[in-house]
Amino acid sequence: WPDSLSRMNPPELPAPAASMSANEIFYVLFRHKWKISICTVLGVGAAAALFFFQPQPYQSDSMLFIRYVTENSAPGLPGASDARSLSPAGGGTILNTEVDILSSLDIAYQVADSVGPDKILTKVKNPKDRDRDHAAVAVRKGLIIEPLPNSSVIHLTFRDYDPAVAQPVLAAVIEAYYKKHVEVHRQAGAIGD
Repeated sequence: WPDSLSRMNPPELPAPAASMSANEIFYVLFRHKWKISICTVLGVGAAAALFFFQPQPYQSDSMLFIRYVTENSAPGLPGASDARSLSPAGGGTILNTEVDILSSLDIAYQVADSVGPDKILTKVKNPKDRDRDHAAVAVRKGLIIEPLPNSSVIHLTFRDYDPAVAQPVLAAVIEAYYKKHVEVHRQAGAIGD
């Protein structure tokens, strides 16, 4: 019996090692050198084409510090004089309100009016597309509004491919925001109308 069992089940040999030697690696690289060279040249060419034909946009940055917001306790009523100050440090809803004001279409239209659609849309070829509506959409598309966590600061960024547009548009956004902020929070009759 023992001899017949050993003939049926030969002893197991150890598995060959799965590592490759340096000669095998060089053989594979040499055998596929044209594929590797062509893929490398195509990758470098695509990166260079993106760099030259798709330039990075210019951007202008600003930080808005929201110190406090003054609100009337009975908004919309003439003669309501008991105003209170709210600090945005603990209130995220105040900063969210300010972000909503900044991202509103009213601000974009005011910026389009003050800067001018022709200056905002310099890259647009068709003169019919250089109107107030398209300029307001371009302002909203290029404006990035980020409230910083656990602070009273809102970070604003405006991006455009024309360097002469980025800074004046962001300055106009901040100016329009200050006017809208006063209109929303401090005028007693504006909210109820």
